[in-house]
Amino acid sequence: MSAAYFANAYVCWPNDNSSVLAWTTHQGARFASVVRTANTVGVQFHPEKSSVSGRGFVNGVIAELLQCK
Repeated sequence: MSAAYFANAYVCWPNDNSSVLAWTTHQGARFASVVRTANTVGVQFHPEKSSVSGRGFVNGVIAELLQCK
């Protein structure tokens, strides 16, 4: 994903970094921006406000989750 829209100052720190799929750095702070455990995905950005890249992210997640059994 080339760009993402973040609109808050809240940061969630996962207990286990193995669930982190993507990290973001902003003003020197590095934090998890995408996490996944089994068929649950969490993001700290707004895909719906992230234009084409956000839509591509959502479509990719849906396609992958549909493959889960």
